[in-house]
Amino acid sequence: MVEHDLPKVETGVRFPLLAPSKQNFCGAKHRHEFDSRIPLQISRIYIMGKKYKGTVVEESLEDNRILNELEITGFRISSDEDPQSRWHLYTVKVSEEDILKLSKCISPGKWYMHFWSGRNVIAVFRDKTFEFNYDNKATWKEAVDYGLSVGTPREQLDFLIEE
Repeated sequence: MVEHDLPKVETGVRFPLLAPSKQNFCGAKHRHEFDSRIPLQISRIYIMGKKYKGTVVEESLEDNRILNELEITGFRISSDEDPQSRWHLYTVKVSEEDILKLSKCISPGKWYMHFWSGRNVIAVFRDKTFEFNYDNKATWKEAVDYGLSVGTPREQLDFLIEE
């Protein structure tokens, strides 16, 4: 049997957790392989290092299975009349490692996502990342200019954060 560094687990009502598959998403490699014969039972997992909050639009992903690897704290669907125009928005808590994986999964073109911790913001386009201070709009310039250059509408480059 292989020993694993497991996240801290809080006891409580338990539910089964399926061991992650060895399938790679968008080129990301799993750090741990699990013995699928061992049943895993957990309740709530608190994973260290998930200090950033953000929103991931499912339609922006080349492979939406990466959502299975994220800590999802909320979900909503945009209210567009046309079902084909609706976005599926996931509120997530992520680590810097998660952000790197997501940057490889963003569809080419106008799509981006952003994450924040306090007033520090990380804007992620496909394979291009920008860090800036939310309160200093001058620090946004490179991210906004890049977004415009790949076709992101200016009104979508507002990098909203929750206080």
